[in-house]
Amino acid sequence: MTKTRAAEKQHLGIGAVVSFPVKFLHPHHHRDGHFPNLEDGHRLTDAVVVRREVKLINHKETLCVVVHHDDFKDEEGRYHRLWCAESHIRVEKEGQPEKFFEQSTEKPFLGSLSSDTEQIGGIIKKENETSEADPLATAREVFSFVPDTRTKILIAFGFFFAACSGVIFPALAWIFSGSFSDLSALTEGDEYMKAIRTLAYNFMVLGVVAFTFMTLQSFFMELAATEMTRNFKTQWFKALLRQDMAYYDLRDVSGTATILSTNALRFKKGVGRKLSDGIQFFVTLILGLVYGFWSSWQVS
Repeated sequence: MTKTRAAEKQHLGIGAVVSFPVKFLHPHHHRDGHFPNLEDGHRLTDAVVVRREVKLINHKETLCVVVHHDDFKDEEGRYHRLWCAESHIRVEKEGQPEKFFEQSTEKPFLGSLSSDTEQIGGIIKKENETSEADPLATAREVFSFVPDTRTKILIAFGFFFAACSGVIFPALAWIFSGSFSDLSALTEGDEYMKAIRTLAYNFMVLGVVAFTFMTLQSFFMELAATEMTRNFKTQWFKALLRQDMAYYDLRDVSGTATILSTNALRFKKGVGRKLSDGIQFFVTLILGLVYGFWSSWQVS
């Protein structure tokens, strides 16, 4: 009982010597390289605390302790940055009293660690902060991924044929209206059958035109979306490569490829088929309203 109470009085801080289970050691490639046959209960001892930071572990912000250990050095003798969630840390020897960390609570990186904000790069959250959704990208930002003039031409053709496709349904309503008005005036004879044939031919021609316009619409917009998505991925990777090492220490980048692929597919779908469909339906809406008011504004 005395030993337990003594252990509870140990303060965690910079310079403290700590131990923790090896299975909670991060980054995992250092852990797996030094402990290929990891066993339950194996602890890493004699680790020296150098700072306290918030890390992403399993996609959750976790208060961690960054440590150095003599067994984890590069070829030039520099320490590798290792960290472990503070909840798994056991203090074996205290550091200097003036460098003790404040006591953590169930949510250690919310208000109680305000004095450590500067130390961990200003990423500790305050209690009065509210999470805000990321702002939507503007049209200018979306089309900033257009890589060249060729893609701009593809987009222009895609927009044109999408607008042409939007004319199809108002044109269909106009043909229906005129054809049935003509048929109502005819009851029998050759003129009636001629009107029927004319109506059938009109529908056939309209179907071929609709198929052609919609095919060209999808063709040009999908080509443009493919080029924009390729540039989107390239810019993403360039942005990642511009970050310093601290960025990768604070974020779990193991799922970057999956996140990039998922968002690239959404981007391609949005600037390709969805965008062309939006233009098509918008033109259909406007021309449908125009034709409706022109045909019979009282009913409209």
